[in-house]
Amino acid sequence: MQQGSYSVSENNDGSATMACLTLASVAGVGAAQWHKLCSRFNTTFEALAAGTAADLDEGLAVKLTKALSRQQHHRVEASLNWAALSPHHYLLPYTSEYYPPLMRQLPDAPLILFVKGNVKRIADVQLAIVGSRNATRAGIDTTRRFATELAQAGLTITSGMATGVDGAAHQGR
Repeated sequence: MQQGSYSVSENNDGSATMACLTLASVAGVGAAQWHKLCSRFNTTFEALAAGTAADLDEGLAVKLTKALSRQQHHRVEASLNWAALSPHHYLLPYTSEYYPPLMRQLPDAPLILFVKGNVKRIADVQLAIVGSRNATRAGIDTTRRFATELAQAGLTITSGMATGVDGAAHQGR
């Protein structure tokens, strides 16, 4: 697969997922910066996460090592624990064949997506339901019913998986 001028590997052994989780958990460095580094040095996320990307000058290599030292390990662990909770929870790295093609074109495309449900439907037409994290009971119940009816009509429901309305959207069946 190609993103800009760099290639992305398609490992099925979990190394791509771990690399994307690692990079996404580095405090102060966003997805757009990781994409630019991969493009500039024609390297993979795995190489960056391991700190072994070739062609980095000494100054940049030191900066990469320093950035990786800010990795928030608890975020990686929480992500892995979430994925282990259900066979319907997926950590979808940027390198996955299921990663939405239109999203991949974004300059700051997320390195990892958290998918609950049928991962093969991630590229389908979707409806995002977002709202207050401090929703009323009526708001939560309405969102749950609304999401249920829309899902039964064949729409894929998307949200940020936060609490409140976003969380209720995922409880619709």
